[in-house]
Amino acid sequence: MKKNIVLSLLLVFSLAVVAQDNQTGENKIVTLTSKSYEQETLKGLVLVDYWAVWCGPCRKMEPILKQIAAETDVKVGKLNVDDYKAVARAKDVSTIPTMIIYKDGKEVQRLVGVYAKDELLKVLNNYK
Repeated sequence: MKKNIVLSLLLVFSLAVVAQDNQTGENKIVTLTSKSYEQETLKGLVLVDYWAVWCGPCRKMEPILKQIAAETDVKVGKLNVDDYKAVARAKDVSTIPTMIIYKDGKEVQRLVGVYAKDELLKVLNNYK
């Protein structure tokens, strides 16, 4: 009986977490890897965030990127520079946070540093 109650509570908790992620846009953020990078940036408007866990400014950008993913049709991708150093070097990223905007596979703009949501939306709207 206790096992069923625990399982039921876990299910309810899991559903609540999924619902919360849907509201924040986290489920719309794509985690990029060296293998998926080119494919994920090939079509449409894509904002790629180069970040690291230890980077304070990167953490400031996280809720803004979640909101943009939730509220727009822009694909948001995140690439951890500690996990994919070769990709960061190949894309000439030496400072984080760096965000690269792609339109149909072509880099159209590069942003370095922290941006307010309205500033970032203004830049993205130039490419819609």
